[in-house]
Amino acid sequence: MCPSPPPPEARSRARARVPTLGPLPQPAILITGGPGGLGLPLHPACVGHPPGVPCGVEVDALSYGMDGNGFRSASGFAYPGIGLLEWNPPMMPPDLGDNVDALDADTFLAGAVTYFSLDSAFPDPFTGIPNSASAVLNGPFVGSDVLVTVAGGPPAVYAPALALGLDLVAGPDTDDLNALALFENGFPGYQPSVAPYDWLGGATDMLFFSVRRGSALVGAPDSFFGLPIEEGDLLVPPVAGGLSPFPGIFIAAENLGLATMRSGAPMGFADDLDALDITRLPIMDCNANGMEDAVDIANGVDPDCNLNGVPDSCDIATGASADINGNLIPDECEFSAVAPYCAAKLNSMGCTPIIGAFGTPSATHWGPFAVGAVNIVSNKNGLLFYGFAPNALPFQGGLLCVQPPVRRTAVQNSGGVFPPNNCTDSYVYDFNARIQGGVDPALVVGAAVYSQYWYRDPGDPAGFGTGLTDALSFVIAP
Repeated sequence: MCPSPPPPEARSRARARVPTLGPLPQPAILITGGPGGLGLPLHPACVGHPPGVPCGVEVDALSYGMDGNGFRSASGFAYPGIGLLEWNPPMMPPDLGDNVDALDADTFLAGAVTYFSLDSAFPDPFTGIPNSASAVLNGPFVGSDVLVTVAGGPPAVYAPALALGLDLVAGPDTDDLNALALFENGFPGYQPSVAPYDWLGGATDMLFFSVRRGSALVGAPDSFFGLPIEEGDLLVPPVAGGLSPFPGIFIAAENLGLATMRSGAPMGFADDLDALDITRLPIMDCNANGMEDAVDIANGVDPDCNLNGVPDSCDIATGASADINGNLIPDECEFSAVAPYCAAKLNSMGCTPIIGAFGTPSATHWGPFAVGAVNIVSNKNGLLFYGFAPNALPFQGGLLCVQPPVRRTAVQNSGGVFPPNNCTDSYVYDFNARIQGGVDPALVVGAAVYSQYWYRDPGDPAGFGTGLTDALSFVIAP
């Protein structure tokens, strides 16, 4: 018996997990920097100014101090885009690409407090162009201070750079705070945390941030692990007794899908984290145990084996997941076993392409099963092919990881920047749409599938003009 359709709110959550690919229509101005503005003397003239026109204010980070409780999502959701396109690498001025420097999704109230950070003055190491120096132009601030203003009143320093472990390497205004998420505990002033998650007790303020490329901090050891800090890392203030006086890496850039020099990105292609938000959602308690579902999942009280953000017991109770054998484990978790295997072929940009997946391969489940590949050369056609047995035979300078005969999916383009190419682009394919669409009668419950991406790579050092990822195996669940 097939499970009944999910409730409307579950379907809404499923749609929200599918990224929207840009470019989209030009975004509209929703707010002008916070309730009543940011209280900066140069700010009014900058609202809505056209691209390429210099302006005296660049806001690098923004928060209304209500950014969630700091629990990391257990589901790994991907969220829709906001319709912006940023050139990479940046063009010489005027650069008409978009740059998301601040983001907050909370609803603000009249008289609410706005927290933000302004731009430093040091030059961008990639373009050699100085940053806007908004911090020093608008007051006695530096680019790594967290500032605060109430309903457009004059800004003041909320959390100084030194309290965040910034500007310690080369002096004032040599670091630039580039993303901000803040949960204010309600006590006046900034009470820095001294250990991860101590803000949950309410005695300290939760503050996450990143730094801009060119900051002197980049490469310095973090206070948790002694790892070199990168632009895309999600950082917290240094912990008491840490390995260094610098910030701690709370979530590494690689875990956010960002490229870093630390993990082998080509020179100049490490990713900045320009905007950050942890949204406050309505409390969900589907199992009625008095604890928010996200907390149940994070603490292992009620597992979420299919990673859809809903406790397994609720999936089964609502019919969103089948449990034919009655063991309280969704059937898709018992059948689907997704695992990588085989070896990828190094591409012409010196990167190793990687295949991966998100979701559950299922004949009935309403969510997508997204099979994708990263570290692909820009603007190249490719396709996902699959079969029903593994393989590892020499093929076009790499390995053919699927036993012929193989089935091919539609051709895709990796997208990306204009030449020169890099290897920061990707493919994605919803395999559940193929399973449930009936185009291949061999894709039935219990079938073991073996898949691999193939793509064009004209600079292929092996001379074949092609690239190959490693491979992925999975079993189709009910």
